[in-house]
Amino acid sequence: MYLLPPELLTLIFENCDSLSQACALSRTSSYAFRVWAQCRTRLGWRLAGKEVVGFDDAVMTASCMAVIMEAMLMLTLDTCITVETQSPGR
Repeated sequence: MYLLPPELLTLIFENCDSLSQACALSRTSSYAFRVWAQCRTRLGWRLAGKEVVGFDDAVMTASCMAVIMEAMLMLTLDTCITVETQSPGR
């Protein structure tokens, strides 16, 4: 396994059918584990998308909620600033 460049081993990880398969591959050697550790976040998302039904919809919903929450926060802050600057006695 040491003869494989990390880029090639990463491609092998990317072509695993499941997260458990990629984890099993990472346990074959300390070298494979080091390569997995460097790219596990990116690969984990990709493999989770293959395994979890509705994963893309869930990620999209979470992203939309983050945008909505940020917009609501900005609206609240803008309203507070407007009310504060228009209050009598200033």
